[in-house]
Formats: sequence, C-alpha cells, structure tokens
Amino acid sequence: MSFDNPTTRLYRRDGVIAGVCEGLADRFGISAIWLRLALIALSLFGGTGVVLYLVYWAIVPRQDDIVLEPAVTDAAGRRTFRRTVSDKKLSGVCAGLARGWDADPSLIRFATLALFCASAGSMLLVYLVAVLVMPGAPGVARPLVV
Repeated sequence: MSFDNPTTRLYRRDGVIAGVCEGLADRFGISAIWLRLALIALSLFGGTGVVLYLVYWAIVPRQDDIVLEPAVTDAAGRRTFRRTVSDKKLSGVCAGLARGWDADPSLIRFATLALFCASAGSMLLVYLVAVLVMPGAPGVARPLVV
C-alpha cells in the first residue's frame, strides 16, 4: 500500500470537536459514533481516552492539510532519508523516515512517541541525533546548532 495517496493516510476532518473520530471512521469504514463511545469509555475508566484523543489531534493532520512531497531518490533510484519541509511537526525527521520507508508519517510519529515513553525519554537523544545527521530536503539548510 502506498502512502503517497492521501486516502491511505490517517487524517482528521470536520467533526464535533477536532475531527478525530470522523477521520478514523472514514479511514477504517466504521461509524464515528462507535469511536466516540469507545473514547468516552476509555476516558471514564482511567482517562486514557482523553490522552489518546489529544495525541491523535496533535500528531495527525487535517485531511485538507495533507501535503504530499515526492520521495527523494539517489542516482540508483533508491529512496533516501531526508527531513521534509512541508510535512513536518517538529523538524521533519519522522516524515522523512516515512517517505523513505513509504509509510504513513503519522504512524512513524506514533511509534516515535511510544518509544520516547517506553525509553523514559532517551529516545529524545536519538531524535536529536537524527535531526543533526539526517540531511534536509534539497536546497534546505541544516539546522543551526548553538
């Protein structure tokens, strides 16, 4: 499955609050009501529904904000890993990895956040190294390190 197509990516769309349930319902072909009920239940029993909703809201773009940058390839035609400019949340590392692996950037962001939580924050060091080592898109300057 190619994630260069906006219909195969996770997204939010106009909805009751932030479009989280509507986007998930569209993507997986289920009713948004069931997702809302599940989030309410999770919120009542431990509060994880609120946390999941807020994380999804922060990580996943709105449907009309999805930007599809072409994958960057080397001379042999292999995909390369470069930080993105337009499809980024912080520095473009997760979106650049997603383009190189032909994956949904939101899934890479979720995995990065999960690894950050599971590693007690040491994933932040890996992320910062990736920012410094991973080249930017062609014509974009490297980040300034002070």
